[in-house]
Amino acid sequence: NNSDDDGGNNDSGDDDDDDETIILPPKPNFDNYKISKKYSQLQTSFEELEEVLYLQQNSDKVLEKAAKMLEKAQKDFDLAKKKHEEYKYLVRIKKKKIIEDDLTIDCKWNRMYFKLKEFKNQHGHCIVPGRQHESDPEITKLNAWVDAQRKAYRSRMQGKVLSEQQVQLKKHRIYHLNKIGFVWDVNNQRWKDRIKQLKEYKKKYGHCSMPFNYKPDQSLAHWVHGCRREYKLYQDGKASDMTPQRIAELEKLGFVWKSDFPRKFKKERKRVPTEMEDWENCYQLLASFHAKYGHCQVNKRELSVPQKNKLCYFVSWQRKQYKLFKEGKPSHLTQKRVDRLSELGFDFNPNAKKRTDEENFDECYILLCDFATEHGHCNAGVDRGQLGGPRLTKFVAWQRKQYVLFQKGKESK
Repeated sequence: NNSDDDGGNNDSGDDDDDDETIILPPKPNFDNYKISKKYSQLQTSFEELEEVLYLQQNSDKVLEKAAKMLEKAQKDFDLAKKKHEEYKYLVRIKKKKIIEDDLTIDCKWNRMYFKLKEFKNQHGHCIVPGRQHESDPEITKLNAWVDAQRKAYRSRMQGKVLSEQQVQLKKHRIYHLNKIGFVWDVNNQRWKDRIKQLKEYKKKYGHCSMPFNYKPDQSLAHWVHGCRREYKLYQDGKASDMTPQRIAELEKLGFVWKSDFPRKFKKERKRVPTEMEDWENCYQLLASFHAKYGHCQVNKRELSVPQKNKLCYFVSWQRKQYKLFKEGKPSHLTQKRVDRLSELGFDFNPNAKKRTDEENFDECYILLCDFATEHGHCNAGVDRGQLGGPRLTKFVAWQRKQYVLFQKGKESK
């Protein structure tokens, strides 16, 4: 029955009420094969609908029952959650009390902890110095203990299994150390402190190009230049303390890796003399020494002359270079320099020449005569043996020793 009573625009029936009762129309009386077949199909669909409606009614009952159970379970859940939070709070309070009571036990760890706490109260930090306080045994012990805690913490973070002999750091002790501001990574903390100082410098001057001779904070200036040095090593692929994170952190501040600070603020550097100029300066020192003492036997332990350390090194270096020169190997000495040193009576190999006793006596006797003429006596001791050098001092002592043997009638030279 195609009725157009309502306009006939809704053919699908999607907006029909779900609760509307659908009744199967009566079977037509006339015999028509097509109509009978369609009616049979309609009857089958109607029976399927009745079956589904029955199942829906049962599902509504189950759903209603489940909703009541869910409501009750929600109430039980809220109650259980409330009790769980209460128990959790009590557990936290009990644990805290046990952790605090643990510090009252007299053991090595607790004693060192209170020493560290006292150090923190005095200095404001927990970074205990080491080498510069070797004279204070207590500070040395505390430094060793602190280092052991950091090592144990790193092992714990890396999941390493430690033996019973090794220091094991428990969780509640980590809590105690964190409570007083313990620094687990000293290098990272120092880096943060330096970055903070550099930020203050930039805020004051507007840049990070700190001169090397920045007097208000020399250590910070050296750190800035050290960053540039470490960055260069990092760029060359060598071992360096610089990391991509630190590079990004410095560049965020506008850090300049190649300093372009105005020259007038830089410390003026003295010109480094060339090798030829340096040799000539040392030669003039040796010539002055020879003119004053009459020999080239420089002994820094017995003589007091200007730049004696430099002069002693020069004398020793010339002998080494002379050996290379004679062997035909690369040497700083030339024939001209050898001639100039020889004019001063320079002994290139003092250990090679073996003088006879008479030659040695005659030479030292002449030196002693010169010494007596200059000083008016022959007491050429260690602090008076300028003329003649240590050779004359040994000669005088040797003569006195031989004289005692001569007086006793024993063998003497």
